[in-house]
Amino acid sequence: MKQLGNKRIQTKKGPQIQIAEPKAVNDLLVVALEAAEQDRRVIFFCGCFWPRFGGKISCHRTTVGTLLLSAAKNRGVSAEVVEWPGGKADHVEIEVDGKDFKAIAEGRMSIPFGRQLKLADAASLAVTSTATVRSDGEVLHRLVGPASWRRDEWQLPVMWQFYDPATPIGKYRDKAVALRKSCGLESRTV
Repeated sequence: MKQLGNKRIQTKKGPQIQIAEPKAVNDLLVVALEAAEQDRRVIFFCGCFWPRFGGKISCHRTTVGTLLLSAAKNRGVSAEVVEWPGGKADHVEIEVDGKDFKAIAEGRMSIPFGRQLKLADAASLAVTSTATVRSDGEVLHRLVGPASWRRDEWQLPVMWQFYDPATPIGKYRDKAVALRKSCGLESRTV
C-alpha cells in the first residue's frame, strides 16, 4: 500500500518518518478485518530491520501500526500489531561439534543447526529467542533470531551474548525482554 509508505524516502526532506496518506490506514484496517474473517493475517513490511532502536521509532511501519490501532479503536474493533517473526520468544537446544562450539564461545555471530530443527520452526523463531548450545558436556546460551542462509547452510543469527560463558539462561531471558521492548518487538493491541 503505497499510500502508507514513508514519503521521506522519495523527498529526502523533513522528518525521518512521513506517512504519505495517513487516512489510508482505514483501507488497511478493512483488509485486515476481511482477512481475520477468513482466519488469515495481513503482513505489512518494509526494508527496515528494527521498528525501534534504543526505544525510539526508527521505522515508518511502527507509525502505521499506531495509526492502525487508533483506527481500530475508533471503529470499536480489536486489533493486534505484531512484528514478524512475532509471538513470544521461544527456546531451542542445539548440539554442535567442538570446532563450532569454540567459535560460538569466542564470539561467532551465527549458530549452525543442521537437521536438528525444522526449517519452518527455525525461520519463524521470534527475535530474541534463547538457544542453548551444547558440545561434549559444555553449555552456553545465546539470544537468536530467525534462521538465515550463511556459509552454505541454515544458521541462527546471534542477536546478543554475554561474554561470561557461565551466564545463566535466566539472565538471557531478562535481556530478551529488555531488547524486545527497546526494539519495538512486543505485540500491541486494542
